[in-house]
Amino acid sequence: MIVKYYTDTFTPDTYLQAASSPSRGRDFYLSRTALKNCLVDLSPDFDKIGLDDLAIENHQHLEKYPQIAVSLSHTKEYAAAIISDDPHVVSVGIDLELTTRPIKKGIIKYFDHNFDSAYSPLELWVIKEACFKAAWPIFQKEKASAMVLKDLWVNQTEFGVFDIKHPVGRITLNYIDLFDEKFLVATAIIKE
Repeated sequence: MIVKYYTDTFTPDTYLQAASSPSRGRDFYLSRTALKNCLVDLSPDFDKIGLDDLAIENHQHLEKYPQIAVSLSHTKEYAAAIISDDPHVVSVGIDLELTTRPIKKGIIKYFDHNFDSAYSPLELWVIKEACFKAAWPIFQKEKASAMVLKDLWVNQTEFGVFDIKHPVGRITLNYIDLFDEKFLVATAIIKE
């Protein structure tokens, strides 16, 4: 797996104008740049590809390179991407949040599951976001209604879906210093 982070105070006008709002244009530019940096680490040939060529299919893999699992995250003017070309990896997820992000007590009930390990509300939010990104493309079909964060449980380094007691994937959670800020970063991976 390759993980990259990116920030930039400048967003080219082409991305700002093509999106439904300036913030969406900025998020697209930052997250796709982080993704491209991951791909260039995988192979320098990816340096020739434009950001608009990095379409993601089913929130799971690159449209033009379906053998590469991907996930993106952005918060404010920061972005993160994770990729894997391991043929045993079915899906990946990543979430990036500033450690100063407040979590209102009233929303915890929407993502806390009775199987969850003890984490702070922000840690649990970041982990669940990464797990959701990895699990949604695979498990959404199995649920009659929309899949939500509360459908996921996390226990130490593993996570599961619904009330299935066995884990479906692995997670990591790290506190990192980047760009003179403190972040929480969670990654999730599902293998065959």
